[in-house]
Amino acid sequence: MVKFKISDEDPEKIFKVFGSVNSVRQSVRYKSLCDRAQGPSFKAWNRHDQHLASIELLKEDLPADRAFLETELADLEQCHSPFIVSYKGTYRKQGYLWIVTEYCAGGALNDFMKICDVVLDEEQIACVMKMALQGLDCLHSLGVIHRDIKGGSIFITQSGDCKLSNVGLSAELTALMPKRHTMIGSPYWMAPEVLQEGSYDCKVDIWSLGITAIELGNGKPPLADIHPMRALFAIPNNPPPTMPDSSKWSHDFNDFLRVCLMKDHAVRPTARELLAHPFIHNVKSNSVLTKLMADCRKRVETFHRLGGCAEGDADELPEIESKQSIIEATNDETKSQSKQPTEEFVGEEEEEEQERSQLEQQRLENMRETNSQPNSPRCGFRPS
Repeated sequence: MVKFKISDEDPEKIFKVFGSVNSVRQSVRYKSLCDRAQGPSFKAWNRHDQHLASIELLKEDLPADRAFLETELADLEQCHSPFIVSYKGTYRKQGYLWIVTEYCAGGALNDFMKICDVVLDEEQIACVMKMALQGLDCLHSLGVIHRDIKGGSIFITQSGDCKLSNVGLSAELTALMPKRHTMIGSPYWMAPEVLQEGSYDCKVDIWSLGITAIELGNGKPPLADIHPMRALFAIPNNPPPTMPDSSKWSHDFNDFLRVCLMKDHAVRPTARELLAHPFIHNVKSNSVLTKLMADCRKRVETFHRLGGCAEGDADELPEIESKQSIIEATNDETKSQSKQPTEEFVGEEEEEEQERSQLEQQRLENMRETNSQPNSPRCGFRPS
């Protein structure tokens, strides 16, 4: 596996992170785009190439996350595909690693659908599936399984392109060990062989993609209404899922789901084979997704203006003629922060402390009221 390189060049000289902050040590004060497992992510402006980027911060002293990260970045460095979120580099500063990747304005599809209160129609789903399959074909050709395909792992750009992200759960296959044995992924999207046999190959991603197609058209995956642990037992034993009221969907779409969700993974098609399926082959452009992004942009902008935290911050790149003003504003901001480096954070800390105090006071009052009642239950259990 390729080792990723870490640059010691100061990332704050390369990137302007949107939000008022002086250093990485105050990173939790940045305007966060989303809360990821590895660390907070931020929208940033690259002063060198004049493009937006997504920056994820990770404390360097976390060995488990570091190993997880090395796997993800090694895979990303190998995958040069327009259908996989591209990796831009890693920087080190003051105990943090800055992981820089391509910025996708729409964010993860599941977040985008929730923000805009939409589900995708058949033509839109076909576009997403085609681009996801092209990304999977790239990964699988390198012997890499994604292992966590779902709506939250497919990101959409302002132009309607879809790209696979969250490659950190991926596993590399070798000629000596062509199947994996670890159970990793999101329960509702897991293939039966992961839960039943314990060994699997790249075709687990095909099952997960079929479940994702249902998720995009229905708003949630099959079995989403039951507990995840029950789902783990139900998936191997239940028949392959279909769209609710499948008669409302075309024959091509229903057949695409049928072949993706074959329980016998030996006959389940590969990503490359599925690209020739009529449901996918008939897709000529992503114009329907471009239109969807344009229609929903205002709602996404409003969501983030009101404090949302999904990565789909659709406050897109300013017009070309205003790029110089961004650089000038960045320099002005730096000068201003050097004069009053901590004023903003002190104010925020005071507000947070006041809020914690009010919550604690309310909790104590509730406890007193409960204890003053006759036969009050203990340990939080109340009689029905």
